[in-house]
Amino acid sequence: MAIIKPNNNTISAITALPASITTGKVLQVVYSQNNYQKSSSSTSYQDMESASGTVWETAITPSSTSSKILCSMNISWYIEPTGTVNDSRAAFRLQKKIGSGSYGAELSTPYTGLYFHTAQKEDMANFQQFFELLLTSNTTSEVKFKADYKSLSTTNNNLVINYNCRSTCTLMEVAG
Repeated sequence: MAIIKPNNNTISAITALPASITTGKVLQVVYSQNNYQKSSSSTSYQDMESASGTVWETAITPSSTSSKILCSMNISWYIEPTGTVNDSRAAFRLQKKIGSGSYGAELSTPYTGLYFHTAQKEDMANFQQFFELLLTSNTTSEVKFKADYKSLSTTNNNLVINYNCRSTCTLMEVAG
């Protein structure tokens, strides 16, 4: 029978982890919440704001070009009927920009909400629009995310963002 002696190395003697352990490690987390309420009946895309005239943006700066960025955004919204309504829908987009570049749409929704086949006054609860995106950063410049929205119809619809609720955005840098 052979006797096996334990190695005398201690935790402090370990200088690196195997590569298989370092990929997927969360390197940083950025969290933002927004409870600024804004109403609109526009059928053109508008930026979500965190205060009057201030675009709500959440930013992260990756430490490596091989890192991945996980963006999870939750938008709270409501359609406030201002008359007899049978089509209360809105569309949303998640946009991204790198450094001083321009924003570009990463994800978008078709119109979402409620449609009634008979005209009636509706009383609706808050809706939640979720976006989740995982992308390779390919940069060590700041990466910003924002959302915009529009109403399907201007007739008797008032789209309200953050109606007695809040929207959130969580960005995570994940080692690639």
